[in-house]
Amino acid sequence: MAAVGPLDVAPMGDLAEARWRTGDLEGAADAAFAHLEAGGDALVALVIAAEGLAADGRPGEAAAFVERAVEGAGGDPDAVFLGIPRRAAWPGAGGPEESRTTTDRQRGPTDPTAELDAARAALIEGRPAEAAVRLALVLRTDPELAPAVLAAVGSRGGAALDLVRGDAYRVVGRESDAAAAYDAAAAALHRGTALGERSGRRR
Repeated sequence: MAAVGPLDVAPMGDLAEARWRTGDLEGAADAAFAHLEAGGDALVALVIAAEGLAADGRPGEAAAFVERAVEGAGGDPDAVFLGIPRRAAWPGAGGPEESRTTTDRQRGPTDPTAELDAARAALIEGRPAEAAVRLALVLRTDPELAPAVLAAVGSRGGAALDLVRGDAYRVVGRESDAAAAYDAAAAALHRGTALGERSGRRR
């Protein structure tokens, strides 16, 4: 429906939530901002806006939406997340259990949050192979960060990133998208191999 024409305010909020819960944080944030800018005030849209800004490295702007969401939820937005990992700084989010999980992650040899940040930087600086390895480590050390991995990869191509995208899609249960990503990875790999063989014959 969104592809056919503009959605009304309420359906745009529904689209934002659907995208968010299926791992497309970037697309969800776009829909959430469209909903809010059109006069919508859905709690989930405020949450998604905060999460999108936090994932984009804009914590100050995210904090404003966190405040609005907390106020709109009567101080407790936890029910909105339903197991989706948080990116923004939510007051009291998850209670002691989440605090313990975060501490446990930091004790291990790989800090998935740090790897995710480093992967984003590598993508921006044009080092996709390094980014793919770091994102693969993120998925293996903290599968709950799969939506953030998908948001980081975005629409970028290449065999390594397509493979990571497929793994992330599989973690969030999107098997058809995972299969398509794996097919794209195989096709990219085969194109690279063919080019290498031709180059070798010329030499």
